[in-house]
Amino acid sequence: MDEKYSINQIEILSGIKSHTLRIWEKRYQIIVPKRTETNFRYYDEKDLKKVLNIAFLNQNGYKISKIAALSEDQLVKEVQEFYSNSSEEVDTNLLLTKALIAFDLDSFQGIFNSYRSKHDFETTITNLVVPFFERIGILWQTNKICPAQEHLFSQFFKQKLMYEIEKIDAKNNKPKVLIYLRENEYHELGLLVYHYILRKKGYEVFNLGASVPLESLIKATKSIKPSIIISSFISYTNNETFTEYFDQLKANIGSNYKFLFSGNTTVLNECNTDNSYEVIDNLPSFYDLL
Repeated sequence: MDEKYSINQIEILSGIKSHTLRIWEKRYQIIVPKRTETNFRYYDEKDLKKVLNIAFLNQNGYKISKIAALSEDQLVKEVQEFYSNSSEEVDTNLLLTKALIAFDLDSFQGIFNSYRSKHDFETTITNLVVPFFERIGILWQTNKICPAQEHLFSQFFKQKLMYEIEKIDAKNNKPKVLIYLRENEYHELGLLVYHYILRKKGYEVFNLGASVPLESLIKATKSIKPSIIISSFISYTNNETFTEYFDQLKANIGSNYKFLFSGNTTVLNECNTDNSYEVIDNLPSFYDLL
């Protein structure tokens, strides 16, 4: 069954205000909402893709009157040509979102390659990959992205990151760093971003990967003896649960480490009553904390 999107969901995904969309509907008929049997207005996936294309061109200086005059094929072609020929920095989030929703890996690859041809890999990660996966968080909130979509494109970026990590001739002239995800945490992409940055800066990195049981982490820590321990806690929503986990970790390995944690920053900040760890708010803050 085709996905159904409300006008509020279209607003979240495209950045175009609902009020503006309604005006454009009446004045230019850019999209015409469908109705359910109970007279509920909705938009389908084809409408969403069209609005994302419209939003991209409008965001980059095209007047809505000019956009409205384009056929659907012309609209797609205009977006492709603008992105390919632009010498300036272009916000790719809308194009990546459209590719994500359509499982369009070829378009995703094309956008990545085009951006990568103009920037080094670190800039690509900082300005393309990380902002897009922050946007994926919004897609999750709208319940209009399925796990398969997120996994497909996460795997795409994971492969890129692992390839670049292997290419780095690490000098290991800085302290050992252990990075991991706790048991039942599986969002490894952020972990690989940290791994890449750390390797570039010369740290010796021990990446234990996802879903590491506490007892295994304790054993690895005692053997590796890192100076820094880094993890991400995306699934934690309960303060007491996180505090219990961290207290148990410290009780077994001690507290003579530099702990850097990312994820649910609200929970992390509220739990950090004794400043026993530092919170990674965003990628620039990660650089500052190293």
